Amino acid sequence: MPALQRLALLFISLTAVGCASNAGYQAGAIRGSTTLGGQALEWEYHFNRNAIDGFGLVGSKGVALTRAGHVLAFEQVDGVPRLSGHRLMRSSAVAIEERGRDKLLLGTADGRLLWVHPETLDLEDTGIRVQGDIRYVAGTSR
Repeated sequence: MPALQRLALLFISLTAVGCASNAGYQAGAIRGSTTLGGQALEWEYHFNRNAIDGFGLVGSKGVALTRAGHVLAFEQVDGVPRLSGHRLMRSSAVAIEERGRDKLLLGTADGRLLWVHPETLDLEDTGIRVQGDIRYVAGTSR
């Protein structure tokens, strides 16, 4: 990792820790921007970003949604769930449904409905987009 990126990461980490340790912080995201070495940087920090907000299961593969809106993959190894992958989402994943036989239906904050494949976390567009906030998804297997 280049020195500039390491320095930026350190700065963002220290800022986030400082904000999180403030007794009056609000849950959610904080955003900011700064200039470092002549480079403009924008950053965002999500409190409880790895807290799991949703989970779907296909066979021995699981897919979880984090509070930050990203997607995690789990597999069962010797009876123990283990993290096997992750996908950072451009638009936060907000809802998940287990109706697919080999994939799960995922709703995003920008109104898209996507199929997510638990093995690879590859996304497949359903072609459906809704207006408003998605709070719950339900689908049929295909």
